[in-house]
Amino acid sequence: MLFRPNRQMTFASFESRPGSVHARSAAGWFASCRGTFCCEHILILAGRKGAGKTHLLHATANLVRSNESIHGAITISAGRLAEEVQRAIEYDDLPCWSRRFASEDFLAVDDVDDLFCRVEVADFLLEVLRLRLDSRRRTLLSATLTTAQDLSCPLNTFLNRQTAVRLI
Repeated sequence: MLFRPNRQMTFASFESRPGSVHARSAAGWFASCRGTFCCEHILILAGRKGAGKTHLLHATANLVRSNESIHGAITISAGRLAEEVQRAIEYDDLPCWSRRFASEDFLAVDDVDDLFCRVEVADFLLEVLRLRLDSRRRTLLSATLTTAQDLSCPLNTFLNRQTAVRLI
């Protein structure tokens, strides 16, 4: 099963507002693996609903996919990830899915904070993120990262220790 970015969401079509210029620049550097963000393996696009996080996530994934040295890239929403994890649990092949998501060259997950209250899926993603960090694979996430979220969620704790750029 292929999880590809929306091809219409590109850097050219991204409406850059004053509060999103830094995030757009960071995402571009992250995609090209140059400059300040070359050393980062996880980057979080954070901001309120409607700030452009999803568009920027897809634009970045499209730019990464255009790189000939990238052999595997997954772009998936948190909702779709939850469906896939539930199906994997049902068919008892969760370790296979963990390996699949952990081994792709690039992973982009939209709205990860939607998973904080879904313990099995949040734990799955946390395991995948740790495996990806260990193997130095780049991961792009989007989240609102508001302070109202449940702070006892291990995924939230992990995300709060990662590099985030805000879209205002």
